[in-house]
Formats: sequence, structure tokens, C-alpha cells
Amino acid sequence: MEFHGGNIFDFENEQLIDCSANINPLGIPLCFQEALLERMKEWTYYPDRKYRSLKKSIACYLGLENEEWILPSSGAMELISIAMEAYPFEKLLLFTPTFSEYERKAKQLKMPVERIPLSERDEFQPNLEKMIEKVEKDSLIILCNPNNPTGVLVSTKELLVWIEKVQHKGGYVLIDEAFIEFTDQYPRTSLIPAGLSLDHLLIVRAATKFFGMPGVRLGYGVTRNAQWRESIQQRMDPWHIHIGAVIAGEVIFHDKEYIQFSRQWIQKERLYCYKELQGISALKAYPSQGNFHWIRLLPSAQMDAWELQQKLLEDHILIRSPQGFYNTDSYFFRLAIKNHRENQYVLHFLQKKLENKKGES
Repeated sequence: MEFHGGNIFDFENEQLIDCSANINPLGIPLCFQEALLERMKEWTYYPDRKYRSLKKSIACYLGLENEEWILPSSGAMELISIAMEAYPFEKLLLFTPTFSEYERKAKQLKMPVERIPLSERDEFQPNLEKMIEKVEKDSLIILCNPNNPTGVLVSTKELLVWIEKVQHKGGYVLIDEAFIEFTDQYPRTSLIPAGLSLDHLLIVRAATKFFGMPGVRLGYGVTRNAQWRESIQQRMDPWHIHIGAVIAGEVIFHDKEYIQFSRQWIQKERLYCYKELQGISALKAYPSQGNFHWIRLLPSAQMDAWELQQKLLEDHILIRSPQGFYNTDSYFFRLAIKNHRENQYVLHFLQKKLENKKGES
């Protein structure tokens, strides 16, 4: 069963605007493209098994002195999966809806999963205190911040107090910051470095969301917990990060022009899309700190997200269906933020499809 966006291969359509995957539309940084050509000879060697230059580049980007706390990985999900295996956790606690791979991995490990539904009445803000009540010794909480698919961001101040309480009860927290660089106040919104005083915390990032190259598969994590970190490292395969991803990690984090331009793009286009979505009467869009919006179709739309997805495909637009998101229903969908021209096109046809449906009744 397909639980993810970005599955463009099911559609033979070269004109498809993929709004189902949350990727920076600026695409691959030029610095990486140039470095690949200049360093083609390096593909004839094995990568450094300790990934020293990659860890140094990540540490510089994060402003960290201790490179040993960094765990590079072949995509964020590789690290999350291994982190879940690397300690005998008793159960997994999740706010839902959220990224489905956390629960899928727990089921592989036969780890019990307990979901706490996010309330639409509270605009999907997580009830952190309610989660604390569920924590037992060796519980693992995974929190995506900002959350996928809701776009809700929990403040650093709230998280630090909350994680201390979890830690006091013997629980552990994994914060997935895959979309953190898209937030308005980044880097102040990140738990790096403030959270690194907490021993029961692992922070994971996906380098390829913000830098527009998910095919490269590059992620990393940071934790001060030596036992957890060493257990993760022991489970990593040798040369698990290919040389192309290593080259990417050595150059993209230093591309200040790309980073600055990307941040200007997301702040401008997120505001534009949200205002335009608010003007469409047949839906309700929720505020987001990600590069996407979580949207409910209202009764006046007279269709669910599955029907809307099919109608928009007629105009070469692919939206993310609610499939795989627990504690939601068929009237929700997620819409990625693209470049301005594509956003205009998508919003125009989104409104047109909903208005045409009204006209049919």
C-alpha cells in the first residue's frame, strides 16, 4: 500500500506538477552539480567509513564543536529506523496524524504503538501534557517538528521543558526536524544546540528536503547519548552513504546564497498560498510552518480528497491523499508549496474544480 507522496511513476505525465511531495522547488544547488563534475574521480574510491569530512561539514553548519555527536545517514529514515532498533524500547508514542514510517517500523520490530490523536478543534496543536501521562520507562516518543502533514511547530521553549519531564520518567524522545529549515524563525526553532544538554534526546534531519534533492539520500542526527549513539553506529552498514551524498554534504551546507534564497522563497510563497487558500470557500487550510499546507474539504465542496485528486490530475496536478495518515478522514489532503508560477496554476485549478462541482449540483 502506497503511503507517501512523490509517487510520480504511477502517472505517465511529463507535465505533472507534483504537489504531493514536500521538496524545495529551487532544486539541486548549483554548487553540488559543479562539485559532482569536478570530483568524478572520487567515484572510483570507497567513501571514508568514518565520514570525517562529512561530519565536519555538518558540524560547521550546525555550529557544533563536537563532531562525535553527529550521526550521518543514508536519508533520515535510515537513521530513525536504526535508532528504533538500537535500544530495547518498550513502546512507541505518537501524535497522529504524522509521518507513517514511524509506525511501520515499530510494527516490524513488534513494538507496541500508542497514538494520541491531534484535535482539529485545537488546530492540531499537540497536547504535550497528555503525552507525558502515557510515558513509562523506556518509552520512545517520535515527534515531527514541524509536523508532517499538519505543519504545526512546537516552540523550542515548550519542547525543552517537556523533554526534561519525559526524561525524568525514563522515556526517550526522537525529534524529526526534516522540515525545520523551512520555518520562519530558523535556526531559533531548532533544538540544535539547545536540546543537546538532554541525554534522552536524538534530533534527526533530512538534508535533502530543504536542499531539493531527495534522490541523493542524505540525513543526519545529533545526540549526546553515547550509549544510544554507539549502538546506532554498530548497526550501520559500512559505506552506507554513497560518495555522491558525501560530496553533497561537503558543499551544500556552505552555500549561503542558496540557503538565503530558499528562505526568502518559502516565507513569501507560504504566505501567498495561505491567503489564496483562505479565499476558497469550499475548503479550510490550516496555518503551516512547513513547505506545505494541510487542508480540509468542507461539505460545500461536495467531494472528498480522492475525487479531488482525480479531477486535478486532469490538469496535470498531483496532490497528497490522506492515505497512511492515521486519525484523519477522506476529506483532508496535503498541498506542497511550489514556485510562484506553479502555485498560481495549482490554486487556479483547485478553485475551478471546486466551483465546477458546485455548478453541477
